[in-house]
Amino acid sequence: MTTERFTYKIIVSGDGVEEYKYKTKVQIRGYKRKKRKKKIKDDTKKEVKENPEKTRFAINRTRTDMRRILQCNPDLDKFLTLTSKITDIAKANKCFNLFTQKINIPYPNFEYLSVPEFQDDIDFFGKLKPDGGAVHYHVVCNLPYVDQNEIAEIWGQGFIKIKRIEKGKNMMSYLSKYLEKEMRDKRIFRKKKYFCSRNLKRPVEMIGDLAKEFMVTNNNSLKFKKTSEFENQYSGVVDHNDFEFKK
Repeated sequence: MTTERFTYKIIVSGDGVEEYKYKTKVQIRGYKRKKRKKKIKDDTKKEVKENPEKTRFAINRTRTDMRRILQCNPDLDKFLTLTSKITDIAKANKCFNLFTQKINIPYPNFEYLSVPEFQDDIDFFGKLKPDGGAVHYHVVCNLPYVDQNEIAEIWGQGFIKIKRIEKGKNMMSYLSKYLEKEMRDKRIFRKKKYFCSRNLKRPVEMIGDLAKEFMVTNNNSLKFKKTSEFENQYSGVVDHNDFEFKK
């Protein structure tokens, strides 16, 4: 992949179009970092220190990635919760991956986006759980009307809940409340923050002249929604405009 420099970018996610104008920093795409020298393995565990700015940036980036995927896939109209008694996130993720494979047998077109959540470390009686709270999964998916017992049997780790997402409801609102909480949990440090099926539609990114040509071509088809300006150490000062395709 060749290195490309740009100051203008468009991202199309379903009916949504985002316009980015980079005012103070030229952006680079396709740049490959040099391989880092291997460090001598240290068996002593170092305490994970939270960098507030990096954490906030990571949360916003993950939330944005999820929002775009959901915008591209409006057929994800069910909210599924999978509970378990598993406290180890790696073991729980293996069970979740197995679930997505097994459910594809009766429902081969199964599509989903999921966020893991740790339950409270304190039990009903106010006592500290020795291994911490169990891992649950909150899943936005495209399952048809199904018997809950059937899904619970496929899951096999605990009870499940499933409900239809109201038409017009922001699907991201179902997941974002879990996202920020979990990203601050040290148990999920360097672990995947969300999971989604490979068959989902993805946002399309354009930069430079191609992005400008897209905006000129679709100028009469787009409705302006809002504008904002933000700044961070990675992008500098950025003008951000939201549009949507007219119905």
